[in-house]
Amino acid sequence: MEKGTYRSSFVKTFLWVLLISLVPESACFGVIATTRQSDQQSIAIVVAAVVIPVISILCTLFFMITIRVSNRDVQFFRFGRSYRTLPFEKYTFSEYVYKLTINSIFPISIRNLRVTNSTGVIHDYLCYGFSVKTFDSLLDEITERNDYFQSVSGDRRDPAGLDSEFESFENNEIESYNPAFRINVFSFPRDTLHKILVQHFIAAAVLSVLLIPILALVVGCVFLWDAIWTYELFYSLIAPGGVVLIIIIIAVFFQWLLFRKRSKQIPRTIRITDNTLQIDDRVFSIGDIHIIKMTPVNYVEHRAYRKLRIESAGQSIEYILGHIGNQRGFFRYPQYESLYTAIDDLMLKAGKNVVAYTF
Repeated sequence: MEKGTYRSSFVKTFLWVLLISLVPESACFGVIATTRQSDQQSIAIVVAAVVIPVISILCTLFFMITIRVSNRDVQFFRFGRSYRTLPFEKYTFSEYVYKLTINSIFPISIRNLRVTNSTGVIHDYLCYGFSVKTFDSLLDEITERNDYFQSVSGDRRDPAGLDSEFESFENNEIESYNPAFRINVFSFPRDTLHKILVQHFIAAAVLSVLLIPILALVVGCVFLWDAIWTYELFYSLIAPGGVVLIIIIIAVFFQWLLFRKRSKQIPRTIRITDNTLQIDDRVFSIGDIHIIKMTPVNYVEHRAYRKLRIESAGQSIEYILGHIGNQRGFFRYPQYESLYTAIDDLMLKAGKNVVAYTF
């Protein structure tokens, strides 16, 4: 996970919501099993098989959050948008964990980020779907950054420059290079592309949650149009309703896996020297690189993303560098042509060329 950024786990968040949904699901099954009135049974089946699963998926998407820690503050994001900012100069941070039991059976640890303002007022912010490791890493980084902020503030330095000062090592590396060779540095707007990927994932998940139950209801109505609605028939629909729920979960889960994979393929910084290619923390020596594949600059096929694939000794790594198209909701990296040229120049020094990546 990228340093400074911590996200809810989709699986953990969904399981948490699913356990809570057992209460209304149990009530619906109780109605189905005890009542003999067909109208009440039909309502209970629709609620159990469609309404509650749809609400569960939507709640899961809503509860998934991202927390980013900078040298000045802690920010909360939902659906790619910031909805809460907590500056270090106004708050102190700690953890608060308590146990919650669902249906007197399932114990859940609820992890909160406890925030105390200058007047002593305490607020607990729930970290939905955070694992123990992620939550501990979050607290460690908040402590580290807060200590850094306090030390800098104590020296009366301008807090507006903290983030750039925190990256001083990288800046010094760029500004003090040996004139005998050249360093090209490309800063890719990772947050911009990630925000678009979040929006696409949410749109696809909501579409699945809405269309799959509707399609199942249409198919059911076609086959049961002339059927006589009896208690046995209503009871027999429980299994198909469960199948629909499983299909929804599988569809959203695979969409989440694809979103997670693509999110990890977005770089933040690309450095090119005379003999190395560095992408974030990975450094590739020109002698170890077997082949580099990139989407051609003028490629106009329908494929959604421009990609960079590096095949070196023992590994093959792929990166996403924005969209090919420039339609609404897409991101087209404006420096892509310069980046392509710089990488191609690097490969020429080893007697190779960048290979077109068109699949």
